[in-house]
Amino acid sequence: DILSPVAPLETEVESQEEDTLLQEVSLADSVIRLAIMLPLHAETVMRTKTMDRFYDFYAGALIAINEVQKQGQKIELYTYDVGKTPQKTIQLLSDSTWPKVDAIIGPAYAQQTTIVLDSIQEDSIWCLIPFLSHLDKKNPYTHTLKFNPSEQIAADTLARYLAQRKDSVNCILIEQKEGEVIPSGIMALHKALQQHEVPTTTIALKAILNDSIDSAFRSDIENIVIFNTERYANLQTVMPHLLKACGNYRITLFSHYSWQNEKIILPQLYTSVFSP
Repeated sequence: DILSPVAPLETEVESQEEDTLLQEVSLADSVIRLAIMLPLHAETVMRTKTMDRFYDFYAGALIAINEVQKQGQKIELYTYDVGKTPQKTIQLLSDSTWPKVDAIIGPAYAQQTTIVLDSIQEDSIWCLIPFLSHLDKKNPYTHTLKFNPSEQIAADTLARYLAQRKDSVNCILIEQKEGEVIPSGIMALHKALQQHEVPTTTIALKAILNDSIDSAFRSDIENIVIFNTERYANLQTVMPHLLKACGNYRITLFSHYSWQNEKIILPQLYTSVFSP
C-alpha cells in the first residue's frame, strides 16, 4: 500500500540572509523517500493490544512526518502491512515495484529484520528498528539505528542508579534452582549489580513462600526484590507473601514496563525509554 505524501506548507521568505534562503530552497527541492514496514493487520476486525501497539506507533510516525513537512521537507511515504511472518517481507523486497527509498522504519520482528538488513547492506539505506532491543544481524555498513536499549544498557543504567544509593538499598536476589533458566536480562542485571558494588542478598524462593525472610530482608533500608522472571504471571503465588511482609519491611519490586497494566500494590522500579 502506498500513501500519497502530504503537501508541505509553503513558507514565505522576504528578508532573510542568503545562506538561510539557500538552505530552505535546498530543503524544499529535496525529497526523502521513507518506507514503513509494520504488522498493522489492517484486515483484522477483532484486534488485540499488540496490534494496537503497532497502530499507535504508526499514528505517531504520521504525526512526526506531518510536522517535518510543515517545515518544508518533502516526504514520500510508502506503508506496508507485512504481518508477523517473513514471507510478506521477502515478497515485498523482491518485487520489481519496490521503490528506491532512503530509509526504512521497521520491521517489528527479528526474522523480518534480518531479511531487510540483508537486502539493504549494499544500498546505503538507513534502517530504524523500533521494537527490538537486540539484533542478531550486524550491518557492516552501520546504517542501522536501534530505538530500544539493549539488556546490558538497561542493566548498567539501573545498577548505576542503585550504586548512588548503596547505603540505603538491599537488592534481594532469588537463588537459581537446578535446571532453571534465568532470562538474559536478569542475568545482566545480576552482573551489573556486582560490578557496581550494589549490596545484594540471596534468598531461596521457597523461603519467601514460607514467610521465612528475616535472614535476607533488612528492616532499616529499602529491599528491592529481583525475581528470576520477566513474566508477571509467574509471580501470582509469591506476591501475597511479599504484601504480608510489607508490615515489617520496606519492599520494592523490580519490575518491567510491560507490567504497568497489572494491579501491583508494591512500589516498582524498572528501566524504560518511555514516560508512564
